[in-house]
Amino acid sequence: MVKHEINHHRETTPSKKIWENTSSKRHYPSYPTIERNEGGSKIALWSIAVISFIFLVFAFSTLFAAATITIHPKENAYSLTSSVFKAQKDSPQSDIAFEVMSLEGSMSKSLPAPKVLSVENKAAGKAVIYNDFSKEAQKLIINTRLETGDGKIYRIDNAVTVPGQHVSAGVTVPGSVLVSIHADQAGEEYNIPSSTFTIPGFKGGPKYEKFSAFSKDKIDGGIKGTVHVIDEQDALAARAEMVTALKDDLIKKAKLQVPKGFILYDDAIFYAPNQDKVNLESKEDSVPVELAGKVYGIILDENKLSANIAKDQKDINSDEVIIAGISDLNFSLKNRDQIDPATVSEIEFSLTGQGKVIAKVDEDKLKADLLGKSKKQLQSILANFPNIEKAEAVIKPFWMSSFPGQKKDIKVINIEETAK
Repeated sequence: MVKHEINHHRETTPSKKIWENTSSKRHYPSYPTIERNEGGSKIALWSIAVISFIFLVFAFSTLFAAATITIHPKENAYSLTSSVFKAQKDSPQSDIAFEVMSLEGSMSKSLPAPKVLSVENKAAGKAVIYNDFSKEAQKLIINTRLETGDGKIYRIDNAVTVPGQHVSAGVTVPGSVLVSIHADQAGEEYNIPSSTFTIPGFKGGPKYEKFSAFSKDKIDGGIKGTVHVIDEQDALAARAEMVTALKDDLIKKAKLQVPKGFILYDDAIFYAPNQDKVNLESKEDSVPVELAGKVYGIILDENKLSANIAKDQKDINSDEVIIAGISDLNFSLKNRDQIDPATVSEIEFSLTGQGKVIAKVDEDKLKADLLGKSKKQLQSILANFPNIEKAEAVIKPFWMSSFPGQKKDIKVINIEETAK
C-alpha cells in the first residue's frame, strides 16, 4: 500500500513541470522603437519664446510710447517810457479794442432806532417811459398816472416830454425818458419790486397799447402808522463806512470775472455808488441802512495791446507774441475825470515799464507735425516754426526712434510759460 501511494505521487509531478515550461515560453507582440530628437524641440521652443518676447516688446512700446519736447521761443526785451496808446470800444478794426464790463452789488446795516413817530410816507422810485406810438414826441403833465398790472397807481414827479420813435441800424426803436415817480397813497403796500406800467389816461385810444413804463429797480419807502426813527447823520455815517467796503468787494469780484483774452488795470476801474435817499424809518425797532453801487471796468484786448507794444520788435511777428508782465505795467488813463464808463467809445492812455516780448508757438500744430515722424526729422520740422529758437525732444522707451502716433502721447513744455 505504501508503494502504490509513492508511484501515484511521481505520476502527478511531471504534469506540473510541463505547465510551468509552457508558460515560460509565451510570446508577446513587438512594437517599433521611437528615437526622440530632444535638441530640435528645445530650439523650436526657444524660437517661439524669442518671437513672443519681441512681439510683447513691440506691443508695450507702442502702448506706452511717449515723447516730451521742450521748446525755447524767441524773445526780446522791451522798455516803455510814457508810451501813449489809443483804443476804441467794440472795434475789430481798431489797433487796440476795449469793452466795458459792469457789476452791481449792495450792502445793508441795521441801526437801533429808539425814537418813535407817527408818519405817512409814499413809496418812490424811478421809471422809464417808452413811446412806441409815432415819431412825434409826447408831452406828459406833472402827476400823470402810471398803473401796475394789479391796479396800483403811481404819479410822475415832473412834467416830461417823451421822445418819438427813431430808426437805428434799420430797426425802429421807441423813444424813452427817465422819470421820478411816487405812489398815489402812503403805505407799505406800495413798496414794489421792478415792475411794468401802463398810462391809464390813454385808455380807450390808440396810444394806450403803444405807451408803457418800466421801473428797473424797486420802488420803496412807503410807510404809514407808528414807526421807529433814526437820525439822518447817523444813517449817513453808517452809509459812508459801507462805501469803501462795497467798493473793495465789487472791484475784487470784477477782477475775478475779467473774460479770457482781456486785461483790466486799476486805473480803468470806476465805482458809482447809488445816491438814493437814505431810509430813516422802520416798523421794527431798528432801521436798515442800505447802500447799492456799481463798478465799471474798461477791459483791453490783450492780444491787440501786446501786438502794439511789440510792433517795433525785430525778428518776431508782432501779431504772434506774449508780453511777459503785461498786467504789471503802469497804466494811466488820460482825462479820467471826464470819462463816463457807461457811454465811453474811445480812450487814450499811457503805459510805462519793461519786460520781455515772447513769440507765440502753435503747440497743437507742432504736435500734429511730429506724429509718427523719426526723431532725426526734428530739426527739419522745426524749420516750419520760426518762433522757436531751439528745442529738445525725449522719446520713451529709450529704444523708440519715432514720435508717437497720437497727440495725447506728446507733451510740449514751453520754457517761457513754465517760467512765468
